[in-house]
Amino acid sequence: MGWEATVCSLRTRAGLAALLLLAGCGDSKEGQLAAEKDPFDESVVTTYEITIDPADWDAMVADPDSNVWRRMTLTWEGETWNDVAVHPSGQNSRIPGNPKPSLHLSFEEFVPSRHFHKLPSIKLDGQIDDPALMRERMTYALARSWGMVAPREVHARVVVNGVYKGLFTAEERINKRFVKSHYGEPENQVYKFAGIHHDFFDLGDDPSRYVPDMFEAHAETIPPGAEGIRDLVVTINRGTYDATAAMFDIDVFIRELAVETVTGEEDAYLAGPDENGITWSNNFYLYKVPATGKYTMIPWDRNEGYWRLPADSSITEAFDRHILTQKLILDRPENLARFKELLLQLLNGPGATAIVQSRFDAIYSQIRPHMEVEPVNPVRPRSYQIWLWETEELRLYLQQRNDGVRQQLEPPPPPGGGT
Repeated sequence: MGWEATVCSLRTRAGLAALLLLAGCGDSKEGQLAAEKDPFDESVVTTYEITIDPADWDAMVADPDSNVWRRMTLTWEGETWNDVAVHPSGQNSRIPGNPKPSLHLSFEEFVPSRHFHKLPSIKLDGQIDDPALMRERMTYALARSWGMVAPREVHARVVVNGVYKGLFTAEERINKRFVKSHYGEPENQVYKFAGIHHDFFDLGDDPSRYVPDMFEAHAETIPPGAEGIRDLVVTINRGTYDATAAMFDIDVFIRELAVETVTGEEDAYLAGPDENGITWSNNFYLYKVPATGKYTMIPWDRNEGYWRLPADSSITEAFDRHILTQKLILDRPENLARFKELLLQLLNGPGATAIVQSRFDAIYSQIRPHMEVEPVNPVRPRSYQIWLWETEELRLYLQQRNDGVRQQLEPPPPPGGGT
């Protein structure tokens, strides 16, 4: 059965809306408003049809590290959007010759101030690192269902010049519109951790060592504000706990740690240790919330969640090798207790095994017909049978990880069942 034949059978909405947890809405093109259409409607899998000069597409595939904007036309849900800008996106997916590259689509690069259903841009993620193609969507949904700020994400088909490229995820980008919708005005600079330095290291007093070296300033129309990031990092390393707490939202950070821990995340703030014992930090943004004046952490790129092994690994693994967890958790017994309290809240709430397995089952049922017809990517040659095995292992891991975390939080029953 070809992918075209599966379209009608894959648009069922029954039961999905109650189980899946993201949203969105927006403008259309040339006055054709379609406010009822939602790019982040979790109950459907829509198709992004891209028409682009074949030479431009071939150039992006051959040189995926280039961020040169190229012009394309997008057709989505009966809407046609001309003069959309596109370039490759991601990190590990930027592999020369990858026929399924992740894509950054901008609707305002060539047409200033134009938005796609209130979105200035969107990412189409090929999910090359996740053989199950669902980890990131599940992790974001868990964080959002717990009241945290995290991107929305759904699955989507991508067709380029009439050729089906496979199942992607459509991911909300963290930008000025994103932070304004969550934190209000005035808008501040949006900082992405660059990954050049592996933690919040004290790099001295030169602001340029912190922006753009440690953090990238992503809001082009707002001053970089490097001095503020320098002051934050210097205070974390040289200042008192109270001084840090006045500048950094520690409770949000502890919640982020709880989600990373329950999901067994491998590539976020608590990344590592690897086979050589090396730890690092990765994949988050910082934003100074106007209402509080504090910097807060926003998760990003969570396609390596539900992966840490063994499943019962320590809930404080490598905390002593990361600056924030050492200074803000291990050195503060009250925060360590708060961390454990939040882990239990998560396990007994939206992270409960029955709930996350229900979310898994809904996504699995939705995307399985698409995976049956997924083109084999020669860069990551995985068959449908491999996908079935990977998803079976993932579903088992949900239970195993929850059990592994819980046994470290609740005292074991007394021998013989006594009291």
